[in-house]
Order: sequence, then structure tokens, then C-alpha cells
Amino acid sequence: MNSVTLVLLAAGLAFLKPGGKGALLLWPLFGALNQLLASLGLGVATIYLFKKGRNYWLTLIPMLFMLGMTVWAMALNLEDFMAAHDTILTYLSLLIFALTGWMLVGALSSLKGQDV
Repeated sequence: MNSVTLVLLAAGLAFLKPGGKGALLLWPLFGALNQLLASLGLGVATIYLFKKGRNYWLTLIPMLFMLGMTVWAMALNLEDFMAAHDTILTYLSLLIFALTGWMLVGALSSLKGQDV
């Protein structure tokens, strides 16, 4: 059922604009999501190294840099989306910001030994 839902959503998005160009609406968010995924991977490695008592700075510093630059770029893009009155990208950007915050809260609570 999940596959059918995703295929229908993708098809609806593809035909949102003439010529099947609707899927390109999400392209400005792809780079940010890709970098956030890399930050998540580094975050998992950092937490693992921290819990094992190893040198976690090797992954923490690149994670913080990557996360900081990505959030900064997302904020600049969000300003552009809002100025252009692009509702879809604005709401998706806000959702990505919320999920990023949730990821950070989960990581910090994991370091304290709590579950989210």
C-alpha cells in the first residue's frame, strides 16, 4: 500500500506542471536533503564513537560544519521561496527544518542516555 501511495504522489507531482515538469519543483531541496543525510550519517558515527569512548571529534567537527552550512543554505533558500510566494517549497522547507531539529534533539538525548 505504501508503494502505491508513493507512486500516485509522484505521478501527481510529475503532472502538476505541463510537460511532466512538476517533479522539478523539488529539485532545489534535493541538495539540502542530500547534505542533511550525510550529516545524519556523521551524527550516527559520532554517537557510536562517543558511546564507545573513542575519539569522536573526527566525525563531530565535519558533522557540525556540514550541518551548519546546510542549515544556512536552507535558510537562504527559504527566504527566496517565501519572496517568490512558492507555497510548496516554503512548506517543505519548514518541514525539513522541523525534521532537522527533531534529529538534533534525538541525537542530544541519545548522548544523555535518554530515548526520544
